[in-house]
Amino acid sequence: MRTRLKKTLNLLKPLRQGTLGERQVVQNTLPPDLMLLRAWQTDRLTCSYADLLANPRYQPATDFFRYGIYAPQDFSQRDQDLQQIYDAMEGVMPNLVRNTLDKVNELNNLTAVLDQRLIDTLINQLGVTDSITVPLYAQAYRLCDNYAERSYQIDLIMEIGDGVNRLAHIPFINFSLRLARGFTRWSTWAEVQTFFEEGLSAFRHMGDGVDLFLQIIQERERDSLQKMFAGSDDPFGFEEEE
Repeated sequence: MRTRLKKTLNLLKPLRQGTLGERQVVQNTLPPDLMLLRAWQTDRLTCSYADLLANPRYQPATDFFRYGIYAPQDFSQRDQDLQQIYDAMEGVMPNLVRNTLDKVNELNNLTAVLDQRLIDTLINQLGVTDSITVPLYAQAYRLCDNYAERSYQIDLIMEIGDGVNRLAHIPFINFSLRLARGFTRWSTWAEVQTFFEEGLSAFRHMGDGVDLFLQIIQERERDSLQKMFAGSDDPFGFEEEE
């Protein structure tokens, strides 16, 4: 127990000493074009996973994906803070934490690139101004011609989900977060703290249902991706449900 406590205090040392670097806000809101895309994607996820949202067991985790990753808001500051914390603690954090954060950072960077290319295609090639339709969204996916990157994006989400699930059931990790709460409450790192706590809590809430949850997401997202690149204008099956 003493060894774990010592490691925990080492992890928190940069927070206590204020050595994580200066926090500079990049922007407060997303550009209007990305706001439009992210809002549409959030609505799409709401429709695609309405059954999970209606299930008390899976609702918190589904909301975490909807609002913690794809919400129509600027996450650049949180992502910058996350990177700075990672850089400061890389040498002392457990391998599972480091590997999971590696995947989170990679997903953030990849998603930013893919989303920017997608919205550029929607606006500059398909003439989107203030609304996105499913056929236009699917057509833009095909025009971007990045199936491999989109497939890898799904792989990353699955790997992160598996990592978060494993972290959520390690008492030491949860103890570390509770201990860190006292430092982040009065600091500018509270958003990162909340992000971690909500994610781990959502996965703990699912109990032994995590594998099924991740399987559902993987199957639906891969099915939609394949249908879009096969030429479907209804890759999410919305018209079939009507």
